[in-house]
Amino acid sequence: MAVAQLDKAIDSYETALTAKLNRFEVSITRFDAAEVAAEVEYARELEKQMAKEAREKMREERSEAFKEIVSKKSEELKN
Repeated sequence: MAVAQLDKAIDSYETALTAKLNRFEVSITRFDAAEVAAEVEYARELEKQMAKEAREKMREERSEAFKEIVSKKSEELKN
């Protein structure tokens, strides 16, 4: 009984929201909350992985730049 009342309340809310938004000629798309949550979690994992890769790449680039500086200074000192 409570589920039916909740479902009715949700439908009523969605109908009222749709009526208000239709004045603005919008397109309304609804998605399952569980699917959206899964996509958000996947995006967060991708973000973490990409940040890790970016840090590693920057670390390698700084290391190479430092090695070049040391090499140049070493050559200067030899001459």
